Amino acid sequence: LHGLLAGDAGDIADQVWQLLVALHASR
Repeated sequence: LHGLLAGDAGDIADQVWQLLVALHASR
């Protein structure tokens, strides 16, 4: 259960981080 939650959180954090990086790069 912990591994599954950590995996989902990791995927979400990765997507959010990439989105933030893309937004900053487009400025």
